[in-house]
Amino acid sequence: MADIQNVNGLTIPAQAVSGAQTGITTILNAGVKIGRDTQNLIDFATSDNTIILRVNNVNEVELVENSLQPTTNDGVALGTVSLGWSDVHLASAGVINWANGEMTITETSADILTVGGGTLAATLSGALTLPEGASVSIGTPLLPTSDHTYSGLSAEMLAGGTIGAQDLVCIHTTTSEIVVADASAVATARAIGIAPAAISDTATGTVLLHGFIRDDSWNWTTGGVIYTSETAGDLTQTAPTTDGAFVQIVGIALSPDVAYINPSMDIIEHA
Repeated sequence: MADIQNVNGLTIPAQAVSGAQTGITTILNAGVKIGRDTQNLIDFATSDNTIILRVNNVNEVELVENSLQPTTNDGVALGTVSLGWSDVHLASAGVINWANGEMTITETSADILTVGGGTLAATLSGALTLPEGASVSIGTPLLPTSDHTYSGLSAEMLAGGTIGAQDLVCIHTTTSEIVVADASAVATARAIGIAPAAISDTATGTVLLHGFIRDDSWNWTTGGVIYTSETAGDLTQTAPTTDGAFVQIVGIALSPDVAYINPSMDIIEHA
């Protein structure tokens, strides 16, 4: 069989037509279409460095220079946002639409989006708005299952002194700093939360403001109220009794080693 000449400017070796592909090394031409038929093909005959993948007569995906884009606004331009597909799962009937800088998740399942590793980190430049009937769940199970774990609302804060792990902390008189809480004096009697890990003086660390925390060294009476202690940083289920000390409820025990932290800003001086 002779070579086929002048097909869109190409010369196709005869062995390529007959099924043997060894005669083709490079095809460079803007008019090339490869596929089963006109409805299912890869189309190189487009302008602006674009390649179209067409399936069932629909342009499913376009390769545009350094990005992979759907041909509509429904989806993600991978040239701008990178997703680890093995770690992100969408319910089969669910929809994620990312258009005009906004992500919309259409709920079709109780568990529509799963992120590998159990961690989803997001930084918001604006407000987080919940519609009527919506909520933010701290998680299940309610009780932390490992020692020194916690869940809830936290903040990164600057230490004005050495703070130990599981120490209650309060706002310091020095601007923007926190120190260990102590029910012995009014200046330190209002705990705002607990430090899940130690924080060095002048360092920034995490403070759990509202949530659940576990420490296997605790031995609380389940259901009992937890107070700020007259021993700096400590939690106690015995309300301070010293004259001039201050009583503050900071939480309640959910189990012998788990505390629900929700400090009251009200304090009562013992006299």
